[in-house]
Amino acid sequence: MKKLILARYGGLSPVKQTHYQSNENDMLFHTAPERKGIYAFLWPYIDWFLLGGETGKLKEGEYKNKHESLVFKMKKFRVDGYIWAHVDIPKKYQYMIKEEKGSWYKIHSKDFEYILPKIFAYRVKEGRIDLSRFGPEQNPNYKNYFRWFSYDDLEIFIPKKTTIKG
Repeated sequence: MKKLILARYGGLSPVKQTHYQSNENDMLFHTAPERKGIYAFLWPYIDWFLLGGETGKLKEGEYKNKHESLVFKMKKFRVDGYIWAHVDIPKKYQYMIKEEKGSWYKIHSKDFEYILPKIFAYRVKEGRIDLSRFGPEQNPNYKNYFRWFSYDDLEIFIPKKTTIKG
């Protein structure tokens, strides 16, 4: 991964987060870490579950093609500045974390871009160990860790002060 590319369905302007909690004890996994900002996905890891909630991103009804059922078009972009991430940052790189809030880690986008390939490599290795107990006979795709698990821990929150580069 050379550049950190994010994807979002909807606008790129920061919005007031209605589910923001200033008290960390009241924060849930998907509670916004700051009062204003936007959520985004790491491209190409789009979590359809997160688009299906009360976000208004998916049209009602059954669709054969998920992309056709989206209300908004996807926008890919880059950022410069601090972002909030859920993904666990290895101990070796935790000095890059500026702040922690609930399950979120605030880290500069350039630092995150640097450590993301290392996090992915670790997660793929971990996934192969976990899934190896099934073996290739039961599951021919067991080497692809991200095919089996949710991407919701890869979601990114972009605060108001971070620069978005279209």
